[in-house]
Amino acid sequence: MFITSRYIFGRITKPKDIRILSDGSLSHARNQDTTAKIYTEACARHEIEPAPNTLKHLIERDKHAWMYTSEYPISGHDIDYAIEEATEIVSKMRKQLPPGPRNSEHCFMCDWKMFCQNDPAGEILEWIGVTNRDNYSGTQDVFKVTGYSRDLSRNSTFITSPSGMAAYLQCPRKWLFSYKYKKSPEKTAWESVSPRMLGTLAHAGAETIALFWKGMINQQMLEERREEAIINTAGELGSELLPHLKEHAPHAFKVGEQMFNEATKDLKEILHIEQRFIFRLPHCYSWVTCQPDLVGKDTHGNLVVVDYKTTGHQALASKASNFLNRRAMALYAHSVIHGKLVEE
Repeated sequence: MFITSRYIFGRITKPKDIRILSDGSLSHARNQDTTAKIYTEACARHEIEPAPNTLKHLIERDKHAWMYTSEYPISGHDIDYAIEEATEIVSKMRKQLPPGPRNSEHCFMCDWKMFCQNDPAGEILEWIGVTNRDNYSGTQDVFKVTGYSRDLSRNSTFITSPSGMAAYLQCPRKWLFSYKYKKSPEKTAWESVSPRMLGTLAHAGAETIALFWKGMINQQMLEERREEAIINTAGELGSELLPHLKEHAPHAFKVGEQMFNEATKDLKEILHIEQRFIFRLPHCYSWVTCQPDLVGKDTHGNLVVVDYKTTGHQALASKASNFLNRRAMALYAHSVIHGKLVEE
């Protein structure tokens, strides 16, 4: 069976309106962060013809500035090597003594940078501004596994994920705080509506439209799930952030639907939607849990594993190139083929 890894990159930034010049005329500058559709509609309202070069540029730009697909085959060798790497990484994670050294090269992009400038002082559980990281399904302490004789508990079993391994390699402290202690810094009011929040809503948009397409939920349930996603994303800043998040949510959900459409354009069947799997690493009592965004079969009967990624930047092709050698997709493929289903 042929396996395809498919990354779908969606840009959650809203296209801008066409600039109006000081004399009231429409700008035909090609460097505007907009779409060909918005441009032609603006020209129609001003009763002018679109500039051919500008329109041609925007049509070409639309092909990669808002949505981008990167896919490649996953071979048995890719999977074997990813398993080998994961086994070695996990063996180091299990031996890690807290708090562990920090990796200062990654501090600039870490949520913990304000807490962890030097040696962390005091017990993290007592830090002011730290809250429980319990807003995603992978944080549970007990995994009920289909077809397995007993539940898997973190108290007696080492369980991690591709993102947990990636966090450990970036910085052992980041992994310790976020994945072992399951904590995160509290959101602050100044963060407002961040690209990360909109990305969360885009993922919810993709998931709900997939469930609707499969007939697993109706229109009312779809709307209820999306409303719940908005509230959960706002979190502890609910009353302050909710109105702003609701204003941006429709566009984020639309991006999610577009990512789903792109992901399924050649699929004849959707097998799994946000289904969590788990498998045991060889030669050690450690388990890896994986949750692909979507798994399906294409028109040739080949397996397609989908992972959605969102960003606020327009250089989607450049961002996609950073994911070519990630082990996560190979582990996802292995979990789908050889792993067991986790009952949520």
